[in-house]
Amino acid sequence: MQPSNLLKIESLNDDWRDKDSILLHACFQLLKDFVEKEDLALGNTDWNADEKHRLAKAEIDELYKWWISYTV
Repeated sequence: MQPSNLLKIESLNDDWRDKDSILLHACFQLLKDFVEKEDLALGNTDWNADEKHRLAKAEIDELYKWWISYTV
């Protein structure tokens, strides 16, 4: 089991980056890990519970798809 206080940002290499760029990549790495590694669809959240949950799931899906296409 890996330490939970480390974040491997797959979309960055070892070149220098300003913190605003790192912040963007870190946020989307957390989102990507949430969707892919924590199995968003099969988790404990009922994404159909109400309109807020459905909208949140739709936004997560949209952002995830955008990031994957952005980093390819």
